[in-house]
Amino acid sequence: MQVRLVKELGFKYARFPFLFMGEWISGENLQWDLPDYMLKRLINNGITPICPWEIDGPAGTDYLTPVMDQTKKIMENVVKHYSGRGLIWESQNEPYYLMKASGELNQYWSDLVKKYDPDAVYVTGDIGPVVNYNSTDKIWQTAIDNGFLKNADAWSLHPYVDPKSPEDLAKQTNTEFLQAMKQNNLPLITTEFGYSTAPVNGYDGVSEEDQANLAIRQLFVLDYLGQPIISLYQLYGTNSGAGGYGMYTGDFQHITERPLVQYYRNIIKELDGYRLIKRIDTGQDAEWVLQYQNRKKIKYVYWNRYNTSRTTVNGQSLTLTTQPQISSEINIQSIDAQFTKLTFENFGEQFNKNVDQFNLAVKTLVSDWNTRRILDTNINYSVVDGILSSDLDRDFRLEFIASFNQMQDYINHVLDILNQQKLYVSPWYPWDNISLKGWDDLTFEAGIQSANDNFKKISAVLNKLSEL
Repeated sequence: MQVRLVKELGFKYARFPFLFMGEWISGENLQWDLPDYMLKRLINNGITPICPWEIDGPAGTDYLTPVMDQTKKIMENVVKHYSGRGLIWESQNEPYYLMKASGELNQYWSDLVKKYDPDAVYVTGDIGPVVNYNSTDKIWQTAIDNGFLKNADAWSLHPYVDPKSPEDLAKQTNTEFLQAMKQNNLPLITTEFGYSTAPVNGYDGVSEEDQANLAIRQLFVLDYLGQPIISLYQLYGTNSGAGGYGMYTGDFQHITERPLVQYYRNIIKELDGYRLIKRIDTGQDAEWVLQYQNRKKIKYVYWNRYNTSRTTVNGQSLTLTTQPQISSEINIQSIDAQFTKLTFENFGEQFNKNVDQFNLAVKTLVSDWNTRRILDTNINYSVVDGILSSDLDRDFRLEFIASFNQMQDYINHVLDILNQQKLYVSPWYPWDNISLKGWDDLTFEAGIQSANDNFKKISAVLNKLSEL
C-alpha cells in the first residue's frame, strides 16, 4: 500500500533503510524477503530507492570488534545482492555518537559500492537533525574528520528546523559547512525533513494545517537553494512521537489523509513541467515570491512567513498569507529570433539591424539562464561587429566574415557551457561550421546568399535555446 501511495503522489524517490540488527538479519545476511519485495516494487513503479544503513550500538562507545566484523560482512553481501538495480546508496542514518566506528564502516560501505556498483550514486553525510547550516554545529566536521567524504557524490542533510522559521535556511549562504561542501564539489540533498503533529525532540507538536503550511514552505525554500533531491519524512505515521510526521495516519485498514497530502497533490498538479527560475525581490524579507516557468508560461508561488501582505508582480496583484499559494499562469514573451531577409537594396542597413537583434536575443537568453544558475554569471559577452562599409571593399568583406564568426563562436561557447552542465545527453550543434569564402573570392551575390543561409541557422539555434 505504501508504494501505491508514493506513486499516486508522484514521488520520484523513496527512502528504504537496510537494518543490520535484530530480526532483520540472519547471520551475515539480511532477511531478504521484505527488502527484495519492497525494492522491486519501488523500482518497477519508477521510484528510485535511497538506501542508508542502520545498526544498534551503545551511545558514547565504539562498536565491539565482532559487531564491526559481522556488519562488514553483511554490508558486502547487501551491496553484491542489490548492485546494478539503480539504487542510490546512502551512508549510516544520523550517526551521532560513534563517529570513529561509523566513519570506518561508512568508508567500507562506500568502497563496496564503488567496487560492486560503480555506476551508482553514493551519498554521504546523512546528518541530522540540523537546525541551520551554521558554523557552531560541528557534527559535520567530525564526520569529515572520520572519512565521510570518501567516494562521495553528494551530501545529505536532515534539516529539521524551528517550526517558526523554515525560511531561515535561505540565510545560511556562506557558512564553514557550505564552504566545505563547495570545496569538495558536493551537492546537497535532503533525505529527511518535516514537522510533527505530536511532541518530539523537545518541540511541541504543530496542528495538521500548520504541518502542511510549514512543510510546503520548506520544500520551496530547499528548491530555491538548488537541492536536486528533497524527501519528506514520513509517508505514514501514528499520532504520537515520531509518528506525528506522517502525511497519512490511521491504521492500514483505514488510512486518513492529512492536509499535507492535498497540498502536495496541488503542487504536482499546478507545477508539473515547471522549474524554479528565481525569487522576486519585493523589498520585504518576510515575503516570498518564487517564479516558476515552463517553455511558455510563468507561475508564481508566494507566501508571507508572518502575516498577510499584498504585492504586485508582473501585473498580478498577490495577497500573501502564511499558506503558500500558486498564481494563475502568465504567457512568456519569446525572444525575437526571426531575421529579415537580406536583399541587394536593404543589405547594408538590414544586416546591422539583424546583428543588433542577435545581440538582444542572446543577452535575453543569458540573463534568463543566469537566474536559473545554469550559466556562470561572469560569462563574457563580446558584441558582434556590424558591417561598417557601404561598398564591397576589403574591409567590408573582412567585417562580414568576422561578424558571423563572432556569432558562431559565441553560440558555440554557450552550447559548450550547457553541455558541461549535462543539459544534453550528447553535444548538439545546429551547424558544423559557418563556411564563407575568403574576401578575395566573395562576390556580393554570394555574400547575400551566405548571410541569409547563416541567419537561418542562427535563428534555428536561438529558438531552440529559448525553449530550454
